[in-house]
Amino acid sequence: MRIGILTSFCNLIVIRFLTFSVIIFALSEQVCAIIVLMDVVGKMLNCAHQLKALVAEMIACLIEKVRQEALRAFTTHYS
Repeated sequence: MRIGILTSFCNLIVIRFLTFSVIIFALSEQVCAIIVLMDVVGKMLNCAHQLKALVAEMIACLIEKVRQEALRAFTTHYS
């Protein structure tokens, strides 16, 4: 009788341990997925900031070209 109780108790402990291991594995997979997602979002934000800087530089270049063309047209018209 004692061996049967001990075996049942050991089986219960093993089942609990395996269940706990599966839960920990599932949680670690979720944590890894969240970390990867955060890394991707960080890279996207970095790209967005770089794109914003590039667009600002292009707009500044366009404004400078328009200013130069207007100055050239003004000096050609009044010279």
